[in-house]
Amino acid sequence: MPKPLPSTSMRNPPQRVPLIAGEARSDIVRDVSNVDSSQRNRAPGAGPHRTPLHALSAADSAWLRVDRDNNRMIITAILTLERGVPFAKVQARLVDRLLPYPRLQQRIVTPKFAFGVPHWEDDPGFDIARQTEVVKLDDPADQSELESFVGGLMEQSLPADRPLWRIYYVEKYVEKYVEMYDERVTSGERASDSSSAGAALVVRVHHCIADGIALLRILLSLSDEPPEITFPTAAAEWAHSGKRASIARRVALGTRTAARSIAHFANFLVSRSDPDTRFSTPLGRTKRAAWSNPIALEDIKQIGRASSGTVNEVLLSAAAGALGRVLEEDPQFESGLELRGVVPVNLRGDEPLSALGNKFGLVFMPMPVGIADSEARLDRVRESMARIKASPEALGWFAMLRALGRVPTWMEVLGVELFSRKATLVITSLAGPKQQLHFCGSAIEDVMFWVPCAGNVGLGMSMLSYNGRVRLGVTTDVGQLNNPTEIASEFESALRGSTNAGR
Repeated sequence: MPKPLPSTSMRNPPQRVPLIAGEARSDIVRDVSNVDSSQRNRAPGAGPHRTPLHALSAADSAWLRVDRDNNRMIITAILTLERGVPFAKVQARLVDRLLPYPRLQQRIVTPKFAFGVPHWEDDPGFDIARQTEVVKLDDPADQSELESFVGGLMEQSLPADRPLWRIYYVEKYVEKYVEMYDERVTSGERASDSSSAGAALVVRVHHCIADGIALLRILLSLSDEPPEITFPTAAAEWAHSGKRASIARRVALGTRTAARSIAHFANFLVSRSDPDTRFSTPLGRTKRAAWSNPIALEDIKQIGRASSGTVNEVLLSAAAGALGRVLEEDPQFESGLELRGVVPVNLRGDEPLSALGNKFGLVFMPMPVGIADSEARLDRVRESMARIKASPEALGWFAMLRALGRVPTWMEVLGVELFSRKATLVITSLAGPKQQLHFCGSAIEDVMFWVPCAGNVGLGMSMLSYNGRVRLGVTTDVGQLNNPTEIASEFESALRGSTNAGR
């Protein structure tokens, strides 16, 4: 097992994030452009001019409280670099790009009383050195070594006495993979020994700080040329119309949306739990992480054009097919089996980059894992997506999450356990930059991330496009699936089969 270099966090074992609750507002970005760089390593609130405390928002509090010893609510991401960068330059870039976000210099203050509200406060001992760490794996480190390291991190909490994020700089990482291009996919796959002695940045951020969209924006802001990208939003009609709609119309739309959401939740509560599979067994503390080889985005678009499907629908169908192939030897597996996947849905509008926090809803997506035929499986996914897009499900779940962030902890625990019995996995898909980016002059070869899970859900599947390629990141509980590479490999096979079928 690869071991990190000794550091503050490793000498003092991380403490578990307190299970606490609260609510509040977003912060404004602080301008640090005129502050001396030696002072920017320290929290702006240290000393006599401490900033006021800000309570956690209800949504942020909800994600803080679902953190468990066997299921950490921490988003993990990786940036792989073509060549290494001096660690001092890495830290300097982090200071310049991350410190303008006040939330990233703040820690959580636990209330003294049971019914108190937790707050953000500036960390008086903030130093970029306490948030970063150099890691040396085998020399050189390959994908399996890095996967093992990332899986081990997923078992750990973050120290509660400082901001709930940490970045590891992995030296001498060598990337070797099989790459599939559209013109070569007919012959299966072409082994391209694409390797270079580079490095990797492993980023861990607690979900109470930011959701996946906000985190991706932060990661991309670290590049030499931060890209201008937008993400689709599933805000309801009244949210899009905003102030242009009359008060009466907004009230009518809000009432109709609320009524449909209540009806949806009533049906959801009486619906069956997900069928028992290996992924419904109790969770342990040991986690595994893996990622697929890169797949050409043009191949995926070609599948979509041939079947009138979107890139997102093609990816979800391939993920369902991969999961079905892994499960087909289970005694519970049967033809036509469907498992629910929890899909995060962006509810942000055109908000500034400084708006961290959590603003997303959830939808429960039927995953047709028991349909072997790729065309029939894609048709089923397309039908489900059409239904979801026409429903207020995401907004309803966002309201529910905010409510869970305000109720006593024991009530939230019951709610999370109830909802987690209705799903088998968390799955998400994001479109990243179309062009290659750079970090301190070194080309960023790939960007990947792993979505956290909650309750008794231990399977996470995360898809991200970057620079014309797509990768799948998979995280599993070792008691449910010891080798998540099985899912990643079947995902590649499902896409190859769909591509060949469309030719």
